[in-house]
Amino acid sequence: TIEDLDRMTEAARNSDRKTQVGHILRFNPLFAEVKLQCAQGALGELFYLEADYIHNLLVQADPARINPHLGNMNWYLEKELPIVGGGVHQLDLLRWFADSDVESVCGFGNSIAFPAMRSPDCMATLFQFASGAVGKVSALYGPVGDRPPHANLAVYGTKGTFRAGKLMLGEAHDVVETDLSHLEMQGHPYDPQLHSFVESILEDKPTMVDAFSGANSAAATIVAAEAIASGKVLKVPNYGA
Repeated sequence: TIEDLDRMTEAARNSDRKTQVGHILRFNPLFAEVKLQCAQGALGELFYLEADYIHNLLVQADPARINPHLGNMNWYLEKELPIVGGGVHQLDLLRWFADSDVESVCGFGNSIAFPAMRSPDCMATLFQFASGAVGKVSALYGPVGDRPPHANLAVYGTKGTFRAGKLMLGEAHDVVETDLSHLEMQGHPYDPQLHSFVESILEDKPTMVDAFSGANSAAATIVAAEAIASGKVLKVPNYGA
């Protein structure tokens, strides 16, 4: 919740310890390369980005997931918000690539594929970044079939595009295409994430995703769920360091 983020960032602000939020996708070599290309200006000024969390999670309705420590509740069915529980990772990638925070968000949802969930299992959201770029993230918990490759990531800039695992640079019809899909690591790169955190401690340098950056990704998706429920465009709070 936003209140949780307030407490988390206040604790971080009042501490001399380093913090890192587990946004694991930043440590996938493919996405790290896209970030490098964006940071070096190869894609030019970014104006549109999209990524999706599309994952068949119908298993969350399994009776074995009823938790006696939570009043015999299935937390996944009663409390889970797909855009927060899953889509926050994709939104964090878009924030990272755009090097910009979200200012406002709107969205729509439905409960057609996984009606056992109390909240919509299909959430589609649009984010307005401070830079002027627009981002789109969808989170689906009841689709048929495998997860799409590369998180459906697409990044569009004035000098280039990344889409379907390929980097396309140039102007008009004079485009050079490079396939980067071989860089993608399957699964979750936990080891690189832990190594990065330890390195930041040993070398006394900033962590990849500190409490404030993590809070800004989480806040945008929490407010996105509120925007879907209200049908309104909502402002997103910002957590400075």
